[in-house]
Amino acid sequence: RVAPPTNDDDDLGKLEKPTSKDYYVDSYSHFAIHEEMLKDRARTLSYRKAILGSAELFRGKVVLDVGCGTGILSMFAAQAGARKVIAVDCSDIVDQTRMIVEANDFGDIVEVVKGKIEEVGKKRGRAIQSSSVAGRPV
Repeated sequence: RVAPPTNDDDDLGKLEKPTSKDYYVDSYSHFAIHEEMLKDRARTLSYRKAILGSAELFRGKVVLDVGCGTGILSMFAAQAGARKVIAVDCSDIVDQTRMIVEANDFGDIVEVVKGKIEEVGKKRGRAIQSSSVAGRPV
C-alpha cells in the first residue's frame, strides 16, 4: 500500500506498514487455510446437511454469502434451489472461487464478487440489502 500524498516531498511514495487487518485478509488469500476447512468432513458435511435439509428456505431466494472463501456454502445454497447467490470475499481467494464455481456448473447462479461487503454495493451502484437470513426477517 502506498501512503497518501502529503505536502512533504520526502513522504511521497513511502509504503505504509501493513496492519493486522491486512494480515488477516491476506491469510484467507492462500488456499491452505481453505483446504484445511474443506478437509474437515464433519464441518463441511454438517453445513451441507443443514443447507440441503432446509431447501424450502433457499428455494427461489437470493442468498448473500459474506466471506465466501472457496464458495462451498454458495454452491450448497445453489443446490438447495437458490435463484441467485452473491458470494462476496475481500481476499484474493475469489480468483480460485470463480474457477471452482464454473468447474461445478454453478456460474449461472453463483456470482462471485471481490470486495468488502460495506463497499460492494457502492461499487455496483446499488446497496446490497438483506431482508432475511435463511428465510427469517432480520
